[in-house]
Amino acid sequence: MKRPRHLSSQECLWVEEAIRQLCDFHSVSDRDEDYCSAAWVAFLTAFCQFQPISSPDFWPYAYEQIGSALLAEKRARHQRLYGLLSLDAPLAPGCRENFLERLPTRQGDFANRVCFWDFLSRLPQDLFRLAVRLVNRDSLEEARSALGLSDQELCHAVNQLQNALTHYSAA
Repeated sequence: MKRPRHLSSQECLWVEEAIRQLCDFHSVSDRDEDYCSAAWVAFLTAFCQFQPISSPDFWPYAYEQIGSALLAEKRARHQRLYGLLSLDAPLAPGCRENFLERLPTRQGDFANRVCFWDFLSRLPQDLFRLAVRLVNRDSLEEARSALGLSDQELCHAVNQLQNALTHYSAA
């Protein structure tokens, strides 16, 4: 079996630029190690399967493989986030009530609604804006994008909001 050749430094720069472009296209960070690793694995797989790199058909194939790998990583990451930060999660272990049930309905009790919105308005501004997005039925991804948060900032904000709602429900 023919041993694959190593990439030149120029070819590595081309691959890094392709990964950067595809990360921008798919709205993911090109500085995130998980996304970069998935993209490089996809490229190297394409490279090993489809030599030579100078072929006119190689780069469209490589772009397709890298893009698919980035989307798969993004999907897996968002499934993990939703599993960890879902508002459908129980309020406490063994409890059947969840955070969404605590959110007011559009035709809810007026006094409780006023108290709830007063509570939310006293939260830090970023938590209040996140709560408003979630009350208006935005997904976590929509809220993250609209508020300009990173995945880590979103995780931290949702955890803080969950803690605040837990304290509110206990009161």
